[in-house]
Amino acid sequence: MALADADRDAAIARRRRPATGEAAEACELCDAQIPAARRLAVPGVRLCVACQGRMENVR
Repeated sequence: MALADADRDAAIARRRRPATGEAAEACELCDAQIPAARRLAVPGVRLCVACQGRMENVR
């Protein structure tokens, strides 16, 4: 049970939204880690490359 609680807490910590303008460490849609290079290249990034591509194709 403690392991499940730790997993839940870690997931919640990853999903917390950063302050406005800060890049997220995990994708808001799929929870994949966003590489540091992408966070540096795209200020305020919130989605991984795959999810960003899907969102752009939807529009």
